[in-house]
Amino acid sequence: MRPTEDDEFVHTPEDDPDWQENLYFSGLAPGHRAAFEVHVAHFPHRGYVHVAATVGLGGRLVSHIVERPAANFVSVPRLDVEAIEPLRKLRLRYSGQGYDGSPMVQGEGLVPFGMDLKMSSPVAPLTTDDQNAEFSWADGRYELGADWTGTLWCGSNRVAAQGLGVRDHSWGVRSVVVDAYWWLPMYFPDPPTFISGLTVLQGGRWRGTCAVSDSDGVRQSGEPWVRPDGIPLPGAYRSATVVHHPPSERDPAFLTEAYRVAMRLPHMTRSDEDFILYDMLSTARCGTQKGYCHFQFGAPEGSPLLTAFLPQFRPEEEGMST
Repeated sequence: MRPTEDDEFVHTPEDDPDWQENLYFSGLAPGHRAAFEVHVAHFPHRGYVHVAATVGLGGRLVSHIVERPAANFVSVPRLDVEAIEPLRKLRLRYSGQGYDGSPMVQGEGLVPFGMDLKMSSPVAPLTTDDQNAEFSWADGRYELGADWTGTLWCGSNRVAAQGLGVRDHSWGVRSVVVDAYWWLPMYFPDPPTFISGLTVLQGGRWRGTCAVSDSDGVRQSGEPWVRPDGIPLPGAYRSATVVHHPPSERDPAFLTEAYRVAMRLPHMTRSDEDFILYDMLSTARCGTQKGYCHFQFGAPEGSPLLTAFLPQFRPEEEGMST
């Protein structure tokens, strides 16, 4: 599937009770010690929209998870996703009351937080529809790298910043049939290059795909191999190396964590088991290029891989790395 401009907007639900529509945004401005992450999921057959959001400033991470009765993501209070120029420019505004730490607990807090951002994507969106369908991820999906500028706030701290980010939009029947996965969208601004890889553990076998979008167009780039450095030592999961196959396609990408976020998402499987995501919002280096990577490990909540692969997650360690 090649996304059209219409795909930036709300999709019509199907009759399947597992149909849903998801939006994902994240970004980093290391010079400002600033980061954000927002996941929006519309469950039309359940009658609500689920929002998990977080903002990090100056070492403090403020988050919440809320469920709002809504017909679609356009009608969610305090959330505004405006396609200024479909598949190119978008404005994201969100505000709420949060708690300190990652968005792992449903509910609000007492700390005001939010964002008002403009995201601009200079290269074409990527799709991996063959993999999405095979793993029951979604019927339609696209991803974009972006430059962003705007304002982030949490508590009394408010910062005007600019940085790099990624965004993702998917829709369709979602009943994920994987044991675990790595997702690693990377954006490099000079020259504009967006790379997205998906490596999945399914039935004891690791499989994956990788795609690249740059001035030469969109193309597949072999399967990415991910080597997180430090696992399984507690607290040591702060860097990784991404190798593309064949190796001659492009240099390895070296990731260094700037921010860490854990996130709980519901209704990703037919058993309704929550997925736990571990996100490393990272600076990335690939040859002479420097950019951003949203490096994500995900697994069902009951999976032993969450403890085997990931460090102990202590609230006092969440937020900016030192």
